[in-house]
Amino acid sequence: MNGLKLAALCGFYPHRLGLCGPKNSSAKKNLSDFLSGKKVSAKKIRKILTAFKGAFSYYKLIAKSNGIEDPFDERAVKAYWFGNRLLENVSIGSLKEMLLRDFSKPIKKIPSALKPHHSFHVLAAGSLSGRMPFKVKPLDLCLIRWGKIISYKINKTEKEESAAIVEYRPLQKTHNKYLLGKAVRKAVFWDRNFIPKIRAGNWVALHWEHIVQNLTKKDLALLKKYTKITTDSLNIPLLAQKINLFLKELDGKRLGNYRLYLGKVKDLPLSGWKRFELYLKDKKGYLSNSPMIEGIFSVGGKEIKPWLDLDYHPFVSSKSLEKKLFDYLGQLIPRGGHIMVSYEGKDKIHLETWKALALGIPPSATPLGFLLFQAGFQLIKDWYLAEGGLEGPRKLWGEKAPNQTFTEKFYKKTKRQILNFLKRKPNPAHKELEDGSRERSKEILKIIRKK
Repeated sequence: MNGLKLAALCGFYPHRLGLCGPKNSSAKKNLSDFLSGKKVSAKKIRKILTAFKGAFSYYKLIAKSNGIEDPFDERAVKAYWFGNRLLENVSIGSLKEMLLRDFSKPIKKIPSALKPHHSFHVLAAGSLSGRMPFKVKPLDLCLIRWGKIISYKINKTEKEESAAIVEYRPLQKTHNKYLLGKAVRKAVFWDRNFIPKIRAGNWVALHWEHIVQNLTKKDLALLKKYTKITTDSLNIPLLAQKINLFLKELDGKRLGNYRLYLGKVKDLPLSGWKRFELYLKDKKGYLSNSPMIEGIFSVGGKEIKPWLDLDYHPFVSSKSLEKKLFDYLGQLIPRGGHIMVSYEGKDKIHLETWKALALGIPPSATPLGFLLFQAGFQLIKDWYLAEGGLEGPRKLWGEKAPNQTFTEKFYKKTKRQILNFLKRKPNPAHKELEDGSRERSKEILKIIRKK
């Protein structure tokens, strides 16, 4: 399929709905006649397709970045709609320049991994005409999707509109992330004047409920690849925004006669990582001289859930207020996430935790570990990562189970550690520390029994 026909076919259905391209009715007829094989001059079709301002800007950018003279070269058009290696030669700088120059809605921040693929235009740039709402269902229709033909039926009374049943994965937006849902079946239209043949079991490209291309294995792999690059790249900033919202929720939380005050929040070089500080503010509005919490909040990444890495400097001696503070922090971490808290400080809670671990007391029964356990982290570990001379402080690692099966495993492991500790003979040389650890151990067993 040549570039002009591919550009016309992929642009035809949203144009017919009035969502893009020139508004005159003659353009629709000319495109339909051209796609049906009727005689329409290439010059006239080029003029119509040039008026598809969004797509044409991408064709020009991709062609120019690859030393191709004609923006409607099949390779450039195919790169935009389905994806191919030409996208790798387009710099993020030239993409930004094009957006600023040609689009009425320039995008200020673009993740460096993004490519000038149609999925980027749909999910990041949005409708240039303003005629399409930026909601998940229209976005799913607007994306070039891949579907497997289950069956089809030729409409003999109306040739141009036959129907097919395809299986595909719909776009979803869950917890501020773009995802592809479970495979579902749906009916789509098939214009035999444009695509003469399809076959059950084959993969096809879908656009606005219509089949627009039979996909080869290579086409399918590339379409999946570049769509995933877009969703993965966009999900990091979306989650980073969610982090800001979560951290802001901590700001002003009551802690006895004080309130939490969110200090500096700083983006770190790694995507989705933010450094933050929490202070105490008294009733008169005075802040503590130094932060009570210094930490890093990460959105995680592939197969890694959000996590916290903290230094804790206690300013309150009340156990109930400490518990409340860590409850607030625990609410930031979902199932499958974890928290790390250093115990290499000079405060009593750090020294007692260090000493307890040295005596073989279970991590969850130490003063710091018990706070983490109460905050919803079912498994507490003593954690230390050797980094070749760049070792960080020793930390307790609290982990939330990803599902009920792991919850039971985590509780079983914690319970076994606690029971073994309670069975052993108390150490009279460290009576106060032992007694406190045994009291916490009994509380842990009570919590596990209630679950």
